[in-house]
Amino acid sequence: MTFQQPEQITHLIKQAGEGAEIIYKTGDMYLRIDLRGDDISLWRSSYMSHSSNANLLVACQDGDGDLMQTQLSWVVGSSVRTALVSGKKEAKALLEAIGVAHELASLACDRCYGLGLSTIWAFYLDRTDTLSATPLGSFS
Repeated sequence: MTFQQPEQITHLIKQAGEGAEIIYKTGDMYLRIDLRGDDISLWRSSYMSHSSNANLLVACQDGDGDLMQTQLSWVVGSSVRTALVSGKKEAKALLEAIGVAHELASLACDRCYGLGLSTIWAFYLDRTDTLSATPLGSFS
């Protein structure tokens, strides 16, 4: 299996330029679209280590039990979990259930092309509570 970047993600990568990230703000909260090649590769490797056809990866505080019973966390020291959601509404509900503020989950649904559909996305909260999202692409 190989990953393909949808045209919209390729456009974001070009838009981000050398910084390889795009920052969006809602109120006093931030969404960071991480488009760094090394980070995309790292998340892809993590995705491939799981045996599922999920379209979301989330860095959580707890790797056991029900996904909805844990909280989104930093990547370092966290447990990467997978989920399969059908559409933006389910993606938003999952993000909110694991601790992402409503406004930030809504912003992610607006700015993360293909979220909950064909594009696989990885999420974590950094130390400043910025929601970081990385597009892995889609399988072909």
